[in-house]
Amino acid sequence: MITIGYPKDTSELNHLIQLYEKIMNETCVLETEVDQVNFISYAIISNIIIIIGFIFNVLSLVIIYRSQISGATLTYLYTLGYSNLCVMITATPLIQHFWSEHCRVYPEAFYEAYLEFTVTNFSITLSIYAVLWLTIERYISVCHPILFRKVHKRKVAYISILLSVIIAISTNFLESLASTIVSCKVGCEWQVVENSDVTESTMWQIYSIVSQVLARFLPGTFMVILNTAILIRYSKVIRKRQELRRSSSVVNSTTKLTETSGLSSEDSRLMASCLILSIWFLITTFPAGVLSVLKTDSSINETEAFKIFRTVTNNMELFNFATNLFAVCLFSQQLSDSLRDIFISCF
Repeated sequence: MITIGYPKDTSELNHLIQLYEKIMNETCVLETEVDQVNFISYAIISNIIIIIGFIFNVLSLVIIYRSQISGATLTYLYTLGYSNLCVMITATPLIQHFWSEHCRVYPEAFYEAYLEFTVTNFSITLSIYAVLWLTIERYISVCHPILFRKVHKRKVAYISILLSVIIAISTNFLESLASTIVSCKVGCEWQVVENSDVTESTMWQIYSIVSQVLARFLPGTFMVILNTAILIRYSKVIRKRQELRRSSSVVNSTTKLTETSGLSSEDSRLMASCLILSIWFLITTFPAGVLSVLKTDSSINETEAFKIFRTVTNNMELFNFATNLFAVCLFSQQLSDSLRDIFISCF
């Protein structure tokens, strides 16, 4: 005969009830705290960043359109602006899915599983390489001015952008294999789950590392090296100017005085932009590459520390694409003058 062991007295029953309530309360508090972190990070902060990104990038494109910039630089700036806008557009449903895990209708689940990360990371990679081409062009204009006219052409820019598209596709199209969709137990809705057969394989980990090297680490390293070379070159020019100024006993004209003066306003803006953009790229983009590599390790990506690192990193990278083009406009004399004219005409 099957028997059920009930508690012998009410005190034991009350003790079991209290223990059960304690366990359930602690679990509920933990789930609430996790939900609150995701809600604040993605539903509030990320949406604010996206709004800022739309405003800054649209304003930057208007500034570029009204400016007198031409040639390859114009192509790179337009590519940067439009790819940043694509990041803002594709990130809008992405962050919604980050903090809201529930069953979805089939079209939404299909997009989340097979297209969402691919199109978002494609736009991110294109934006990163647009900044890289701008940095290379600026490096050539400063350190190798004789070659500048050969590379400052629309044809060179189109080839560079085409190469960026090829790299962006090759490093992101396999993202569609990382997830799959399954039917929910209730209703006719669907849920997106990780395709562990793919993500836990050695080949996938190798692919993740190689793709992040090509998409983030390699262009980021080149940017730091080239901007450092620009700073060194300008430092030498400034020292030479200062030596000429000290060795010159008589100044015959205002033109000569200007040519032999120390650090000019445009020099200061250029050097500041090189330094700030390099540091900002390292802070916001490199951690995202590390995040993409670490998420392939199931023993790490479920920890609380990793979840905090993921939310902070995602928002920092999103903020980079929301503001980097506007920062370029602020540090360029010509583009900042165009911004000033826009505000004057509006007010």
